[in-house]
Amino acid sequence: MARNFRPFIFAVFTLCLNLVPGILEASGVSFGPGITELLLRPGEKGATVFHVLNETDQDMRINVEAVNWLVRHLQREGRIDDVYEWMDLGNYREFTVPKHSRGKLSVDVKAPDSFEGERIAQVFFQYSPVEATTEQAAAEKQVSSRIGLLVCLGAKGKEKLYADLALDAVKAAALEDGKADVSFSYTIKNLGNIHISPRGFVRIKKGKDTLSEMEIGVVQGLYTNEKRAYRTVLKAVSLPSGEYDAEVDIKMISYGMEKRMQKTQKIPISEVAE
Repeated sequence: MARNFRPFIFAVFTLCLNLVPGILEASGVSFGPGITELLLRPGEKGATVFHVLNETDQDMRINVEAVNWLVRHLQREGRIDDVYEWMDLGNYREFTVPKHSRGKLSVDVKAPDSFEGERIAQVFFQYSPVEATTEQAAAEKQVSSRIGLLVCLGAKGKEKLYADLALDAVKAAALEDGKADVSFSYTIKNLGNIHISPRGFVRIKKGKDTLSEMEIGVVQGLYTNEKRAYRTVLKAVSLPSGEYDAEVDIKMISYGMEKRMQKTQKIPISEVAE
């Protein structure tokens, strides 16, 4: 595989399925973006670029290993090394990032001819100083430094973004001055064939008026067929007499697509006043 390669390398990293693009830093070495998502039709070719920045005073040796994350993490049937059938890392299973250097590396990707749903690779980068100090060498014998990236390949035209949202419980804990902490317990199950990242809000409403709302923030995403319970708490909400609507408003995001779902539950004033 021909490449325009420089004597320093960039790489793409993530630690878990938070599915948040961004920069991760470990021991003076920064990585980004946090996740790569590619949509390709069966048989179609593509590429992705990985990035790394070594801001330390030492050259870093990096060893690379890619695994099928759906097999390794979710223990589904298959081979953990079948990622090499659709993703080509070339000859860079080991490379050196010089001190105070940056660069880039393109990786070729080809969608399998018979392809539906998605493939997910976790690419592990184990790194250590080329000329380690005595203390560093001793520490490496105890704990190795390793970071993983996620590369997600979706079958374009066959992707199914679908999930189920259940609002399991809404509880209000009374505080002073007519206020309450309101906790939302909800469950999401990924019923589609691609991963999803839940984002959205919880709200307390009175009719059409929103009395309080809060963004749920970054929460752990879901692979196909995964189900997870979440909990978000609205703090110190002012709740005068009446009945309220507790609303969970969630967007399921994947490969630039969105699906919005909402669930509502009534909260009578008696639950808050007790």
